[in-house]
Amino acid sequence: MAEVEPGTGPSEFDFRIGGHERFGVAFQGVSYTYDARYYDIVPGQRLVYSYEMYAGAARISVSVATIEFAEAESGTRLTWTEQGAYLDGFEGAEAPRLREGGTSEMLDGLAKYLA
Repeated sequence: MAEVEPGTGPSEFDFRIGGHERFGVAFQGVSYTYDARYYDIVPGQRLVYSYEMYAGAARISVSVATIEFAEAESGTRLTWTEQGAYLDGFEGAEAPRLREGGTSEMLDGLAKYLA
């Protein structure tokens, strides 16, 4: 698998209700941008946000995500619910699988960090 080049695009982070997050990476010669807005932040309970993904100037997807946290016997249970619209056939039928794979990698990294 080709490596993502982190820090190769714009970056900003304003973590508050109404705040904005934006970052970019390069992957296989294409610049990708993640552009998010936070709608609900309840510490220790819930985070709701929406985001758009761009490949160059083309918007390729729009998603809304809810992350919920609940006490569990062994620590904290994290529930991630996301609905995405994949636009103009970008990445075709593989788009949901690729997005799920990226999210899984991110959560695996979080688990290693917290262990």
